[in-house]
Order: sequence, then structure tokens, then C-alpha cells
Amino acid sequence: MYTSTTPSFSSACHTHRRCIALRDNRTHAACDMPRLFWSPSKASVNVGGLAKLLSNEYNHPVPEDRLQRAIQGSSVVIAAYTRNAALLGEEADAVADKRTPLTMVGFARASTDGAFLGTIHNVIVYPGLRRRGIGTELLRRLTHQLEMSDVTDVGLVTPPHLAKFFFQAEFGPDRMHSTFMQYNSDTVGTPLGSIVL
Repeated sequence: MYTSTTPSFSSACHTHRRCIALRDNRTHAACDMPRLFWSPSKASVNVGGLAKLLSNEYNHPVPEDRLQRAIQGSSVVIAAYTRNAALLGEEADAVADKRTPLTMVGFARASTDGAFLGTIHNVIVYPGLRRRGIGTELLRRLTHQLEMSDVTDVGLVTPPHLAKFFFQAEFGPDRMHSTFMQYNSDTVGTPLGSIVL
């Protein structure tokens, strides 16, 4: 059964003073961010549309059932939605969720141990809407939720070409000089833990 929750309406941009002052449905003047709705609800995530987006980005299929389990197992999720599906162009029909007038345009998730450590697994924005501040706002909202849960050590793994984005978002080298390692086994599939903006 689908449970609907109403995403919160937000001026979205916390970077530009001029954008914060806007209260209509125009695009944010300083950063070109469209007016969006934000939701921390796992139930509101369009898993089918998200699986298609991730599959296209990773160049391999992302099974919806595994993605659904990953979302349900996450401690925090944040999704960005628009009422203007035309922002996605030709992709709009492929990712539309017929249960709601809102179309998901971005998504982020993280898991925690509930006390100390948090790991960001996905930050993704539809390709046509990248470099408009949506990824930054998803990350800001995600880290805020982690901080509100009293998680003090938040990390992520990112491809080198996205490192600059995360440095600008106050991420840096690991304070304990940890080395990222991955368990290699023929039984372990391709991980979904990746950052794509």
C-alpha cells in the first residue's frame, strides 16, 4: 500500500540571500534553482524512477527490490520534487510517478550506527538539473538531519571528479587518515554507494 506524505515547501536555496527572499514559483534568480518541494519520507520516494536514474548513471541495472531495501534500511533520506515535470524534458514520462503530481528530481540517503558514525551513500540529481544548487541543498539537508541525530562523524566515498563539490560543502580528508577499502568477493555485487551530481 502506498502511503503519501506531503513534502514541505521551501525556498530551497540557502546560499544566495536574494534567492531566500523569493516566495513565488519563479526560478531562483541567483542560482537558477527551480522551486522545489523537499521530503524526508521514505514512503514518498519513487523507487522506479530512482532506479532508472541510478541505472543510467552507473551503466548497469539497479534492481528496484534491492533499492527499496536500501532506502528502507537508510537512517535518513531526502528527496527533492517539482510540480513542473517539464523541467526534465524527455525524461519526464520515464520517471513520472502516477500516484502524485510531484516528480522527483533529486535524492540523497545516509545510514548511521545511531550514535557516532554516519555514511552518505547516494546524492543524485537528474542530469538536466545539475549545477543548479539542488545537490548542495540535498547534502545540506541530509547532514543537518544527521547532526540532529547527534551523529558527529559523517563520511562518504566520492569519485575524484566530484571531490571539489564536497570540499566546497565542508567535507575534507579523514581526520583519522583512514584508507577506504572494499571487500572483494565474487558473491558481492556492484555497490549502490556512490555519489553522482
